[in-house]
Amino acid sequence: MLKIETKSSIIVFDHKEGFLRVSSKPVEEITLDDTKHDFDVAAGMVEYARTPVLADSREYPHFTDEVRDFYASKETAERISAMAIIISSLPTRIIGNFFIRMHKPHYPTKLFTSELEAAEWLKKYLHCEMYAGVLSDALAGE
Repeated sequence: MLKIETKSSIIVFDHKEGFLRVSSKPVEEITLDDTKHDFDVAAGMVEYARTPVLADSREYPHFTDEVRDFYASKETAERISAMAIIISSLPTRIIGNFFIRMHKPHYPTKLFTSELEAAEWLKKYLHCEMYAGVLSDALAGE
């Protein structure tokens, strides 16, 4: 398992799960620079392959419009095959639905209150090009 902590996030990749887990830290605001740094770190963890992401937004910080635009962009869709967003309150549900409806990410995106259900939903997006290679590498090392 790989785990990297940045200024604004904790990013984990477990070869057995096959998707990235990104947890926002309880910071005041996440900027576009923070986001692009985290995105680059996460992409490097999976060798720049297109990968599903479980985004834990229960410690919801303020994301700028630039950050929301970036996550919905075609650029991020080159690396994200699907995103499950874990929410914990009505305000985060409203903000999450706003993101999905208004920014229209270029990959499947869904809100969840259950981490287990979010992980289960992401399994259908594990067909990404990197999964087979990463999994076989992980199993070979066991």
